[in-house]
Amino acid sequence: MSKSVASKTLNMKNMKHLMTVIFVCVCLLVKSQTVVQDVISSGGGYYDNGTSKLSVTIGETFTETYSNSGATLNQGFQQSDYNITELKQSTKSNISATVFPNPTTNKINLKFEQKTDEAISYVLNDYSGKIIEKQAISKEKLLVEVDFRNLSAGIYFLKVFNTNGDFLKTFKIEKLK
Repeated sequence: MSKSVASKTLNMKNMKHLMTVIFVCVCLLVKSQTVVQDVISSGGGYYDNGTSKLSVTIGETFTETYSNSGATLNQGFQQSDYNITELKQSTKSNISATVFPNPTTNKINLKFEQKTDEAISYVLNDYSGKIIEKQAISKEKLLVEVDFRNLSAGIYFLKVFNTNGDFLKTFKIEKLK
């Protein structure tokens, strides 16, 4: 009887070792989460004056705040990967426009800084260049909503033109699911 008890004890020890090895292998092979370095922010920039450099992302979570009588610095997370949204701008035009939110799930806003004397229009293209929508914009409008609800997830280009068909600006827009 003592031989079978010793054999069972040996089998239990082997089973524990085998289970431990299997558990470790499964843990090494399976990823429970993936860290992605993406940021969705409303703006930002990079500034360099030769003696110092400043990189800014607007819309990030603050982790610490430092201040003195002259300045306040909010320190947070900043990612090194940027999503370029403004691709090209004509040097002939003084029209200033922005697009937000980008990326989007249902609509974007095309905002002009000031009214213009010339009529403006936009063309929305998909990544392959296919025209999705063309729209004229009233001279009086400063904010135009562009509907993305019925579009598939992907990259789109919003091109802004004046009445003569002269190119003014192109925005790259990311449509999320």
